[in-house]
Amino acid sequence: MTHRPQGHFIVFEGIDGSGKTYQLHRTAQYLHQRGIGDLHLTEEPTNNPIGKLIREQYLSKNTHIDAHTLAYLFAADRMDHIVHPIYGMKKLKAEGKTILCSRYVFSSLAYQSASLPMEWIYQLNTPMLELFPPDLVIFFRIDPHIAFTRLQQRATQREVFEDRTFIEQLHERYERAISLYASSYPLAIIDAAQSVDEVHQQIVKAVEALLFHEETNKCK
Repeated sequence: MTHRPQGHFIVFEGIDGSGKTYQLHRTAQYLHQRGIGDLHLTEEPTNNPIGKLIREQYLSKNTHIDAHTLAYLFAADRMDHIVHPIYGMKKLKAEGKTILCSRYVFSSLAYQSASLPMEWIYQLNTPMLELFPPDLVIFFRIDPHIAFTRLQQRATQREVFEDRTFIEQLHERYERAISLYASSYPLAIIDAAQSVDEVHQQIVKAVEALLFHEETNKCK
């Protein structure tokens, strides 16, 4: 009987300036060193047709769209991201790939609750979480003032983050979004205010507990 490889789905979440994107790529390097080379790095919105529409038209502010319609587009992009017959995450995981995803349902809850009730967004997105739940959510907890300072130093997305109040509000909504799922999915809270090496070690500990503990159990 052929052994089917075990894939995993790991989500990286946190406000901009928390360092999650850098740590996602560093985690990928670490997994390669540990012998897990079959990785798939991705993010939302995707580079698929609906995701491109969101990025190029609506997130770039070239075209106005009402918040409810945008929320539905995000949900549609996520569903495509999960079930597409070629590049869908569900298929890739079944093939044994370990998926590292920057942003998932929690980001929709955090960002879209600025203009929509979080409960409504939660109901819209729950079917996707039930269809393809994360094996691990790595949540980067960081003081919004530190994150804001980092963003200003890098001059990234300054048109969005020039008001520190926005970062503070986004931080609060992320905390609430994560708390909605804390009892349902494996969650690793990372202290992202530490050095990049200390943050990396926290992530390694959480990822090893997921991947390599499972491998040990299978060998028993």
